[in-house]
Amino acid sequence: MKPLGDAFIRLITLVITLIIFCTVVCGIAGVQDIKKVGRVGGKALLYFEAVSTFAPFIGLTVGNIVKPGAGFKVDPASLDPKAIADFAGQATAQGVTEFLMHIIPTTVVDAFAKGDILQVLLVSILFGIALSAMGARAKPLLDLLDSLTRAIFKIVNMLMKFAP
Repeated sequence: MKPLGDAFIRLITLVITLIIFCTVVCGIAGVQDIKKVGRVGGKALLYFEAVSTFAPFIGLTVGNIVKPGAGFKVDPASLDPKAIADFAGQATAQGVTEFLMHIIPTTVVDAFAKGDILQVLLVSILFGIALSAMGARAKPLLDLLDSLTRAIFKIVNMLMKFAP
């Protein structure tokens, strides 16, 4: 079953950047008032920050009540620390400047090729704002992106039928 599960994940990964790009661009460009987009974006950011602040407290509370892993009777001294070394090595300290610079892709194609969601999101936001500023001249491209979005969601619908 592992190859089927891995194939399914790769197929979903294949379309996720296009889904993000098309939906964000169509959503932003469909709103004629850029100030309204800014207000909604600000509210979404505020909501994200509030939920992100309370999520660790909820996790700690639930963890202390439920005590996951308490019945496993595992001696931590018998575990191999090298088994998680690869995962720990991937988590590197990153400052605010490095994080913000990482969001900016070297090219538009690079953001999609790497599948970096934050970079694709930045490109999508900029593209959506540009289309919104263009007004009626952007309508043919917006219609094309809307059709592409519908096609991509049809692909996702087909993939979900084969979900393991």
